[in-house]
Amino acid sequence: MKKLLFFLLIFTTTIFISNSLYLDRGYAEGDRSAEIEEFITMLKSNNMEQRINASKRITRSGLTDPKLFDLIRDNLLKGYQSDPNNPKHIDEIAWLCKALASSGRPEYKEALKKVADTTGDAKLERYARQGMDLIDEFAKRNKIISDTKNTVPGQSPEVTRLINMLKSDNLALKRDAAKEIYRSHFTDQNLFGVVNEELLKGYQISPSDRHHVDVMAWLCKALGASGMPEYKATLSKIVETSSSEALRKHAKLSLDMIK
Repeated sequence: MKKLLFFLLIFTTTIFISNSLYLDRGYAEGDRSAEIEEFITMLKSNNMEQRINASKRITRSGLTDPKLFDLIRDNLLKGYQSDPNNPKHIDEIAWLCKALASSGRPEYKEALKKVADTTGDAKLERYARQGMDLIDEFAKRNKIISDTKNTVPGQSPEVTRLINMLKSDNLALKRDAAKEIYRSHFTDQNLFGVVNEELLKGYQISPSDRHHVDVMAWLCKALGASGMPEYKATLSKIVETSSSEALRKHAKLSLDMIK
């Protein structure tokens, strides 16, 4: 189980894309077809780095469209035995295993099982088997991520996805969203309003639970990354009233991020 949780954590330490990117490319709220087409184009690229980048982003996208994942499956089965002595190629195939698992669709377990059973590479076998085990977990995550109840006019699918994650009772999803916001360049007022709301709602809960405190610390960092002075009050409140020394420290550092 620890290995599976570690494997799942790796999925979320990837390249982060800002909400402005989606708006600039004309993605309508709730419609991710342009995003899917972009991923398909990247996966078909002759540039390996671009293909790997696509797989990394897909693992945290919440997408489930068979059009996209059939291509990932086909690329995986076509390529997993083609260049066994090339570490970079093995890395790409490992990311394809992860991306395929992130579909949350059980019909892709067969492809992952084939890779696990027939590859001569220990790394690929490990990722393929872990991917098989994680498909059901991703199905639960994707259901939360793709919910449309938090969609508002003019809001990018990326921001909606992050808000869904922030409002989830799943602490891992909440943390992953906060990390992404912190490491990117979001400017959406509604998004940071939700960060602020979730932080105020949760920072006093379980101050001795290191996992919970870690999630709240990432929410502090995300709020600090906004650079918005209206959130100084929230971070100051945590500095002054939190019973967790670690959380007070992160709140203070995040407060210093706001000029």
